[in-house]
Amino acid sequence: MNKKFFLFILAASSVFLTAFFLIPGLKIQTPPPPTKSAANLESAMIVINYGENDTSSDSLEVDEKSTAFSLLNNFAERENIPLETQQYDFGVFVKSVNGKESTPEMAWIYFVNGQSGQIAADQMKIKPGDTVEWKFIKPE
Repeated sequence: MNKKFFLFILAASSVFLTAFFLIPGLKIQTPPPPTKSAANLESAMIVINYGENDTSSDSLEVDEKSTAFSLLNNFAERENIPLETQQYDFGVFVKSVNGKESTPEMAWIYFVNGQSGQIAADQMKIKPGDTVEWKFIKPE
């Protein structure tokens, strides 16, 4: 009787374990590792407005050293956009972006969160969530 009981328990256990591993709903599944989403990134938005409804934009990661100019420079390098600048005592001046050159009539002016820059672009610190827009417009 002991031997029959032992075989019964062994058979029942085998059926249970087989069902456990063959039925997907019963499997213990580990969740996938977390991925970085746009909400998790420390990023700011960069927009280049060439005028005449021609714009380019993207979200770029920022850190404590990020400036309005560094975002433009990083975006231009990544997208192979020609960028010409001139360094002055007060900071960097953007001479041209993608062939559109600053002149007395039209110039590259940057805005952060809708406000035009009051200091050189390489001095203007950018924080996560900011929007930096470079516009080719008539200087005021």
